[in-house]
Amino acid sequence: MVVCLVRPIVPCKYSLSSYNHLLFGIFFKVEAEYEAKESQEGTAKMKWDSKLRLRQSKLATAGKSMDRAAVLALFLDEAIVAAEDKVLICKSIHSAE
Repeated sequence: MVVCLVRPIVPCKYSLSSYNHLLFGIFFKVEAEYEAKESQEGTAKMKWDSKLRLRQSKLATAGKSMDRAAVLALFLDEAIVAAEDKVLICKSIHSAE
Protein backbone atom coordinates (compact mmCIF):
# COMPACT_ATOMS: atom_id res chain seq x y z
CA MET A 1 0.00 0.00 0.00
CA VAL A 2 1.22 3.47 -0.87
CA VAL A 3 1.09 6.18 1.78
CA CYS A 4 0.28 9.69 0.64
CA LEU A 5 0.73 13.16 2.07
CA VAL A 6 -2.48 14.69 0.73
CA ARG A 7 -3.02 18.40 1.14
CA PRO A 8 -6.25 19.54 2.81
CA ILE A 9 -9.39 19.70 0.70
CA VAL A 10 -10.27 23.29 -0.18
CA PRO A 11 -13.95 24.27 -0.21
CA CYS A 12 -15.36 25.82 -3.35
CA LYS A 13 -18.54 27.51 -4.53
CA TYR A 14 -19.81 24.25 -6.04
CA SER A 15 -21.45 21.51 -4.03
CA LEU A 16 -18.90 20.55 -1.42
CA SER A 17 -19.85 16.90 -1.46
CA SER A 18 -19.51 16.59 -5.24
CA TYR A 19 -16.19 18.44 -5.20
CA ASN A 20 -14.88 16.20 -2.39
CA HIS A 21 -16.16 13.17 -4.28
CA LEU A 22 -14.22 14.29 -7.33
CA LEU A 23 -11.03 14.82 -5.31
CA PHE A 24 -11.32 11.41 -3.69
CA GLY A 25 -11.81 9.90 -7.15
CA ILE A 26 -8.63 11.61 -8.30
CA PHE A 27 -6.78 10.32 -5.26
CA PHE A 28 -7.85 6.72 -5.86
CA LYS A 29 -7.10 6.92 -9.58
CA VAL A 30 -3.56 8.24 -9.02
CA GLU A 31 -2.99 5.75 -6.22
CA ALA A 32 -4.06 2.90 -8.52
CA GLU A 33 -1.62 4.11 -11.19
CA TYR A 34 1.23 4.06 -8.70
CA GLU A 35 0.21 0.64 -7.36
CA ALA A 36 0.38 -0.61 -10.95
CA LYS A 37 3.85 0.88 -11.37
CA GLU A 38 4.98 -0.82 -8.16
CA SER A 39 3.67 -4.21 -9.30
CA GLN A 40 5.34 -4.16 -12.72
CA GLU A 41 7.88 -6.80 -13.67
CA GLY A 42 10.97 -6.95 -15.84
CA THR A 43 12.37 -3.92 -17.60
CA ALA A 44 9.44 -1.69 -16.70
CA LYS A 45 10.06 -2.39 -13.00
CA MET A 46 13.77 -1.60 -13.39
CA LYS A 47 12.96 1.71 -15.11
CA TRP A 48 10.51 2.66 -12.34
CA ASP A 49 13.02 1.75 -9.64
CA SER A 50 15.71 3.79 -11.38
CA LYS A 51 13.40 6.85 -11.43
CA LEU A 52 12.88 6.46 -7.71
CA ARG A 53 16.60 6.00 -7.02
CA LEU A 54 17.48 9.00 -9.19
CA ARG A 55 15.03 11.22 -7.32
CA GLN A 56 16.29 9.82 -4.01
CA SER A 57 19.89 10.66 -4.92
CA LYS A 58 18.93 14.18 -6.06
CA LEU A 59 17.17 14.76 -2.74
CA ALA A 60 20.18 13.37 -0.84
CA THR A 61 22.46 15.73 -2.76
CA ALA A 62 20.20 18.61 -1.72
CA GLY A 63 20.55 17.50 1.91
CA LYS A 64 17.18 15.77 2.25
CA SER A 65 17.91 12.13 2.91
CA MET A 66 14.80 9.97 2.31
CA ASP A 67 14.16 6.27 2.03
CA ARG A 68 12.40 4.66 -0.93
CA ALA A 69 8.96 4.76 0.70
CA ALA A 70 9.26 8.49 1.40
CA VAL A 71 10.31 9.22 -2.19
CA LEU A 72 7.38 7.16 -3.46
CA ALA A 73 5.02 9.13 -1.19
CA LEU A 74 6.52 12.35 -2.54
CA PHE A 75 5.93 11.22 -6.14
CA LEU A 76 2.36 10.27 -5.29
CA ASP A 77 1.67 13.54 -3.52
CA GLU A 78 3.03 15.56 -6.46
CA ALA A 79 0.86 13.58 -8.90
CA ILE A 80 -2.25 14.16 -6.79
CA VAL A 81 -1.54 17.89 -6.48
CA ALA A 82 -1.02 18.12 -10.26
CA ALA A 83 -4.31 16.30 -10.91
CA GLU A 84 -6.14 18.57 -8.44
CA ASP A 85 -4.70 21.63 -10.16
CA LYS A 86 -6.01 20.37 -13.50
CA VAL A 87 -9.48 20.05 -11.97
CA LEU A 88 -9.27 23.56 -10.53
CA ILE A 89 -8.14 24.99 -13.88
CA CYS A 90 -10.98 23.23 -15.73
CA LYS A 91 -13.45 24.39 -13.10
CA SER A 92 -12.27 28.01 -13.39
CA ILE A 93 -12.51 27.89 -17.20
CA HIS A 94 -16.06 26.53 -17.07
CA SER A 95 -17.16 28.99 -14.41
CA ALA A 96 -15.83 31.92 -16.46
CA GLU A 97 -18.10 31.00 -19.38
